Amino acid sequence: MFDPLLSPQMMKLLRIPFLAWALLAACASPRGPALPDIAFEINAVGGLAARDVIAPGDLLAMQFAANIELGQLDLSQQALVQRDGTLTLMGVGVVSAAGLTPGELTEKLSGRYTDVLGPNPLFAVTIAKQAPRMVHIMGSVGRPGPLPLPPEQSMTLIQAFADAGGVASQRSYLGNTLLVRWNPEAKSYASWVIDARQRWWGASEMVLLRPGDVVYVPDTPVVEVNTWIDVWMRNMIPFPRVFVN
Repeated sequence: MFDPLLSPQMMKLLRIPFLAWALLAACASPRGPALPDIAFEINAVGGLAARDVIAPGDLLAMQFAANIELGQLDLSQQALVQRDGTLTLMGVGVVSAAGLTPGELTEKLSGRYTDVLGPNPLFAVTIAKQAPRMVHIMGSVGRPGPLPLPPEQSMTLIQAFADAGGVASQRSYLGNTLLVRWNPEAKSYASWVIDARQRWWGASEMVLLRPGDVVYVPDTPVVEVNTWIDVWMRNMIPFPRVFVN
């Protein structure tokens, strides 16, 4: 005769698939605010200033107002910003430039050129030729890697997913998408965990990516954001860790 009361052993066996389902459900739940709810906050960071920030690959022009009668040297020159964010200039040597605006670099160099040209040297830094601005899409997408921004230097997060070959819908943890941005105004990183699931893709308010942004679509929850930034971004991507020097 069938005993309707299950033994403790049977209860344990039945509990295993239930626990597995519960764990999967927990992993699939979003870890961040919905895309349209966080878009305004993200779009307010960086802003238009990011377009004028010096980046690796830029060709900079240094134009001096040399006074030959006073015996000053004319150190007008052009220099390419290297992958590590530095450039080499006549008169002062190696300088960290990436992550600064041309005006900030001019101010930074003012003291160093004073030793060469005397007090109050007159010069200005401009970007003679700007390298293509990129964003980096990493993790569970079709083609991870850098993406060039269009001429207006902005694209939506959803456009970036598409340009990166789409997301692997069966394994991408879009509810835990991580966006990390260098904020040139604060000279620091800002990061957000976003619920970027497909249900929000038709929203009117979209996250706009800025030059240098890194987006990571994980397979599993991103728990330690600071660790992720250090292991992945700082060691694999030429990011402005040297820019604040």
